[in-house]
Amino acid sequence: MEVEQIIDAGDQVVAVVHERATGRGSGLEVDQHLAQVLTIQDGRVVRIESFTDRADAVKALGLEA
Repeated sequence: MEVEQIIDAGDQVVAVVHERATGRGSGLEVDQHLAQVLTIQDGRVVRIESFTDRADAVKALGLEA
């Protein structure tokens, strides 16, 4: 997983990531872009929400895309 962009929104951040993987047993390949909203409390990630679209993740925080 490669982080392509971080958007700081205080106690939450949007991480835009590119994920590549191959299943050990199946050999199935995954190559996708997604955005995650991470909620941070006391320096720890306490919640992660995943979105298939960066604009949806940014909108979930009430920010402009």
